[in-house]
Amino acid sequence: MLKRYATAVATAVVVSSLLGFGAMAAKAEDKPLTEKEKKDLKASIKDYKGAVTKVKAYRDKIRKETTTTDGDPEDAHRSLDELALVLEWLPEFAKTSGVPGDGLEDLTKSAQKLADLFDKVHQNIDAKKAPNYQAVAKGIEGEIKKLDALTPKS
Repeated sequence: MLKRYATAVATAVVVSSLLGFGAMAAKAEDKPLTEKEKKDLKASIKDYKGAVTKVKAYRDKIRKETTTTDGDPEDAHRSLDELALVLEWLPEFAKTSGVPGDGLEDLTKSAQKLADLFDKVHQNIDAKKAPNYQAVAKGIEGEIKKLDALTPKS
């Protein structure tokens, strides 16, 4: 009898551990970025055009994860975190890439508006609500068009 009890307890511990690791893996997308990950992300962006391309790629992934039936809003966490950093760095990439000075103020405003719009989606996901990407989609597209219109000097 004692042997059977020990086996049942051991099985329960193993199953609990496995379930716990599964839950941890599901939340891996919501882990804060390390300083190395931030540094690597920034190093992966060569210029303003590359940064805008990255913004669009994040938009596409976030939209897929939050609006399609096969998407999982929890999987958008990492993209939202990385996007926030790219938007923060966007004025720096613009300056070093030769975007004219008169466009930098508009660029900074657009980057901030994008950050705010995506943050609404992020807050909904964190609150376990529907992401409601559709509510901000038009604003996101408009701000991205503004970023596309700014071109570095040759």
